Amino acid sequence: MIREGERLWFDFGEWRSEVAIRPNPDGTTSFVMISPGLFGFALTVGSTDSGERTLLIRDAQHEYVLVESS
Repeated sequence: MIREGERLWFDFGEWRSEVAIRPNPDGTTSFVMISPGLFGFALTVGSTDSGERTLLIRDAQHEYVLVESS
């Protein structure tokens, strides 16, 4: 995550997008991509049972969990 003034960006090396923060009805929080080409793509914040932070990515048929590395 990179903060540039009031703007927040995710930079994954191959691609970069400005993100907005969205509180979800179930109490979770998502980072939603707002740059052209990725608009609306969401990453939901979570954690593992051992406390590592996660980002959950969903598409129509799959869920992918990115786990924080130490």
